[in-house]
Amino acid sequence: MATPMTKPIKFEFSSQKEITEANRERRQNVLRALQIIRKGQTEAAASAETEKSDK
Repeated sequence: MATPMTKPIKFEFSSQKEITEANRERRQNVLRALQIIRKGQTEAAASAETEKSDK
């Protein structure tokens, strides 16, 4: 069973604008990571197809 939090989480942001900017930056980082992963998967699939056709 999860233990209840004793202290509220404090954000280091001073304004809603800073929170919005941080969230936008976080979202861009996630999208960039997903693009890299997808690119890696398609390259791996392509090289697997090449290996199959070579045999």
